[in-house]
Amino acid sequence: MELLQINNLPEKKQCRITVSENTFLIEGDFYYLQNKEFYPVKNGKDSFPIKEYMGLGILRKRSPKKLMQFVIIACVLEVVNAIAGKISDYLFFMDTSWTSYFVNALALLCLIQGLRLFFSKKKVIEISFLTKRICVDENIFCEDDINKLNQIMMQLR
Repeated sequence: MELLQINNLPEKKQCRITVSENTFLIEGDFYYLQNKEFYPVKNGKDSFPIKEYMGLGILRKRSPKKLMQFVIIACVLEVVNAIAGKISDYLFFMDTSWTSYFVNALALLCLIQGLRLFFSKKKVIEISFLTKRICVDENIFCEDDINKLNQIMMQLR
């Protein structure tokens, strides 16, 4: 018997949550949270027993992979800048203006990666079960529907 069905808001990603007496079913666009990284679902459908439900919360985080890319590009930029300075010192009799082009290109890449990291914060609703953690975008569902979902899941557990 179906106790609750929550559909996405109009003009948002497709996602539907259905709660029955002993099963939680989610269909559509959602993520799995594993090792602090979001992984999109492959088949678009998953179900869990209600007894495994742990809780619900709001999560806002940046990707650690993008942070590592930013740090690596910044380190490479520093090394290339140091090498370019030494090249221009040792080869003072040659035209070494090309080294500044490389440094400027890496500085631009580092700036782009930093902006990408700054604006990549995901805001999701995390639904935790014993076996997996499911995340859906925060703006897909109405806040009242999420509160109702949490109340029903806690009562059934």
